[in-house]
Amino acid sequence: MMLESIDKHGWLSGIPLEVESPGLMTGLAGIGYGLLRLAEPSRVPPVLLLAPPKEENCAP
Repeated sequence: MMLESIDKHGWLSGIPLEVESPGLMTGLAGIGYGLLRLAEPSRVPPVLLLAPPKEENCAP
């Protein structure tokens, strides 16, 4: 559903007037991070916890 919305409407961020922002909380980085969390929630920790990824899930 998320990818269909991106195809249909483009990258919608929290910034008004369709201005692209690279920011994590309201910009394109946040969109990418959210998609990573949807794809692999056990490997990508919530950003607000400031926690590193779990060691058993990290590549050497």
